[in-house]
Amino acid sequence: MKRLHAKYAAEEFMEGFVEGFVEGLSEGKAEALHTCILIFVKARFPALRKQTRQNISQITNADELQDVFEQLVSAADEVAVREILATLEPEA
Repeated sequence: MKRLHAKYAAEEFMEGFVEGFVEGLSEGKAEALHTCILIFVKARFPALRKQTRQNISQITNADELQDVFEQLVSAADEVAVREILATLEPEA
């Protein structure tokens, strides 16, 4: 009986560990993308740095941040970047 209990405890531990590890990776990726976006905007469109920081601060999904980054990198000019940022404005 003790072996069975230990086996289930070990399985639960591993499931929790893996779940926490994956969540940590996702959070780390999102944080890295926040940084990439801010560095990019600072280098290309410094006047939009504050607005960018405000508009992306609430986005925690790495895939969503990746999409934003790709859109910003593809933007032709500051007007296009402003349009992208406008779609990200936090809801009041």
